[in-house]
Amino acid sequence: MFSIRQAAAKAGISEGLLILWIAAGKIKPSVNMTTANAKLDGVVARALATVAPDGEAFSWNRFMLTAEDVERLTSMVEQTAEKTARAEAAHVPGTAYNVKELASLWGFSEDKIRELFESEPDVIKVSSPARRGKRAYSSIRIPEKVAARVQRRLT
Repeated sequence: MFSIRQAAAKAGISEGLLILWIAAGKIKPSVNMTTANAKLDGVVARALATVAPDGEAFSWNRFMLTAEDVERLTSMVEQTAEKTARAEAAHVPGTAYNVKELASLWGFSEDKIRELFESEPDVIKVSSPARRGKRAYSSIRIPEKVAARVQRRLT
């Protein structure tokens, strides 16, 4: 059994990223200890029940990962690294990123990338107005310097 910290270290990722993946449902740890299923004596159980009536007194420490969980996690990390490497290899240095490239590099959805860069200065926006029966269309390109600036701001 491994704690979140130990499992993240074994998989080669940060503890925060593992917590994010658990919260998003990307990975489900085998053991989820709550006050409801913990073996506690009566006094401690009653005290915890008043402090945390929803059974979440242990916070993120309530999750324990088995060796199989860590293997799955390591596989996910390797797949993510491969996607990132492919995206980096496909990008021509000195050119602007399109939304799809940046989404695969950063591991966000395309919608999230659009949301992050829609009001950012220096982003290249090309739009066509809505015509009869057609929706308006817009395309954005994100220069490398703008992507670097937003990444610094987010970290």
